[in-house]
Amino acid sequence: MLYIYLQEYDAYSLNQLAMLCRDCIGRDWDAKIQSENETSDELLNSIQADERPALFVMEDTKHDVLDKTVGAIRSINAFHYIVLRINFAEDAVRVRPAHYRACGFLLAPIDKDYLQALLASIYSDFLSVRNQYGGHFSFKIHDVVYQVPYNTVIYFESNIKKILLRTAAQEYEFYESLNDIISNAPDYFLRVHRSFCVNLRKIDSLNVADKTITMQDGSIVPFSRTFKQKLLDALT
Repeated sequence: MLYIYLQEYDAYSLNQLAMLCRDCIGRDWDAKIQSENETSDELLNSIQADERPALFVMEDTKHDVLDKTVGAIRSINAFHYIVLRINFAEDAVRVRPAHYRACGFLLAPIDKDYLQALLASIYSDFLSVRNQYGGHFSFKIHDVVYQVPYNTVIYFESNIKKILLRTAAQEYEFYESLNDIISNAPDYFLRVHRSFCVNLRKIDSLNVADKTITMQDGSIVPFSRTFKQKLLDALT
């Protein structure tokens, strides 16, 4: 999911920005506004500990504060998207530190058509990066946070309230919703059963008669009639 973080010092402007962004987010997008903040400190405190790129739309007025905020954001993830909300057209050509790497500017008053086009461009890039590299899947066991590269995951299995994550080298058990995992996983993951979501790139063979999938590590995963056609379509 593409998380969107907003920051404007004025409460009214922040509310207007949030309303515009909600109107411009596509209905079928895997994206949402994660937080609305009036200060940079509030923004930084609201950032989720997640390895995926997020989008930050921030007011570019208090330059010293913004320099530190952007630096902190980049230290969390160098690939986060940053859009600056400016008051004057000439602000777009202001010399900024190299780490800003802003992917767009929003001139007040914000043009809705331009915002929609900008968000669509960012979301398209986000999908491309997510599908190509996959990123990491994060989960917690007790108080320890683990990050497993998606491209090493063979499958996720749901068992009551627990999830079993299997890789070629190890298995992990933790509490999570399979629905939530699927909604955030790269496109090469597919639900094949009420209790299983597999990495399509790790499939070795398919036995339609037995309704089973043999994965590259030799493990056997069942698939149900409900998901059979989607599975066949994905493999052709």
